[in-house]
Amino acid sequence: MIKIEEIKVMGYKQELHNQFIRNKETALAILIPGIAYSNDMPLLYYVSELLIDKGYDILKINPHWKEIDSFLTADSEEKRKWISTDVVNSVEEILNKKKYSDIFLVTKSIGMLGALEVLNKKVLFRNAKVLWLTPLCHVDNLVRELIDIANQSLIMIGTADRCYSIENIKALKKRRNYRVKTFSGTDHSLEIMGDVKGSLKVLEKVLEEVEHFI
Repeated sequence: MIKIEEIKVMGYKQELHNQFIRNKETALAILIPGIAYSNDMPLLYYVSELLIDKGYDILKINPHWKEIDSFLTADSEEKRKWISTDVVNSVEEILNKKKYSDIFLVTKSIGMLGALEVLNKKVLFRNAKVLWLTPLCHVDNLVRELIDIANQSLIMIGTADRCYSIENIKALKKRRNYRVKTFSGTDHSLEIMGDVKGSLKVLEKVLEEVEHFI
């Protein structure tokens, strides 16, 4: 039986109220949202539902960065430290409770900063698979960090996304451990503005790609 519980953990400056969905499995999926894209929004919600169907325990990190004025006004260095601390502390809290042999990391947009932190510093994540949803591919130094990641990875991004960079996408496609899927005309939410049915078709394709990647 699936059980849902709240996991409180102290982050960088505030307490996080994360959600843990216990499937009683040895596999764990961790969801890291973006600033304005929460775990309840379509991409992350349906990816998590798919992972639940596949038997994963789910940790949904819920930082609510967009609601914290001091985060929004922080410089880029502090924002990265803030996100990384929130993610690392959340991950450590759950891994102290249970050991997992299979870890699947899902990250949206700027949440990639937290993902990079745990991938680089946590041995348990050495063999984790990573789903990068609309990462910040327009930031060259972050793309260089992505290129250095050896984990099996799936990137999905739209050509109408402000974070899309054709040069950096080409560089990532050259990496054997990366599968890069681009969606024509989709924005930072992988949606097509003004086309609800078209957006739903994209969401269906996203889920098909994720299921194949799993």
